[in-house]
Amino acid sequence: MKKRIALLFILFLLFSPFAQTAQADIGPKPSVRIDFTGMEGEEYYVTLLLTWPSTGPYSYHKDYADEKESKAGDRFQEIGSGPLYFLGYYEDCTKSHQFKWTYYPPTEFIVAIYHPKTQQVYLSEETFDAYAFNTTYVADLSDFEFAAYAPTVQSMDMVANYNYFGEIGGFLARMIATIAIELGIARLFGFRSREQFRLIVIANMATQGFFNLIFQFVNYKAGYLAFFILYILLEIFVFLIEGIIYHIRMPRTMTEPVSRLKIWLYTLSANAVSFGVGIAIAYLMILIQFVK
Repeated sequence: MKKRIALLFILFLLFSPFAQTAQADIGPKPSVRIDFTGMEGEEYYVTLLLTWPSTGPYSYHKDYADEKESKAGDRFQEIGSGPLYFLGYYEDCTKSHQFKWTYYPPTEFIVAIYHPKTQQVYLSEETFDAYAFNTTYVADLSDFEFAAYAPTVQSMDMVANYNYFGEIGGFLARMIATIAIELGIARLFGFRSREQFRLIVIANMATQGFFNLIFQFVNYKAGYLAFFILYILLEIFVFLIEGIIYHIRMPRTMTEPVSRLKIWLYTLSANAVSFGVGIAIAYLMILIQFVK
């Protein structure tokens, strides 16, 4: 009975993170987010201008009609009609102080800000790029000059603000959880000596450490769906590599003969449970990012 409950728990961990990925077109998409500071009490609208006339479903239209009934769209259209293009997407950032382009954002862009008080559109002097799958910037506009006589092109103090500490935290959490789980399951299989624990820790630090670095890079550049798919594929290789290591080294740590089948069953069980927990941790980190 206990074995059946454990199996059901493992299956739940393995498949629950994917419950929302089966529907069409709800998979993860790249995004660009800019958080603005120094604009408290100001009314302003933000868009991104491109050097090419389309990205994803967005494209430049000469006869643009602003469905939001705001002058901001018309002013952006006047500015972004080539060689910089306005694709019709903008946001009122007056209250949120945050701009998000979450569906096929541009990979390179210039930030454009419409300021109703001066009726001016101000452009960033620099060109910025979407450096990650989920790109985040912080723009400090405290020294940005919003005045009718001010230059429309100004240098913008905008820096990348990716959550690297969160990624490192997820990496360490998966590593610690993996080693703890595999040591716990090792005890259940009767592998309890110091030499055996040392072997398991070293094997996991080598295999899980290397592959988790790959996972983090894929998540950074391609998003969590690619992360999950690669996680499954590489976890199979981890199982095989660890199985071979234990197949060769584990009998040398035993005072009595041990079944090779038992070693492989341990490897399979330990990797299945740690895989499920690792996916759950990764999914939790993604949910935290979305909440932010």
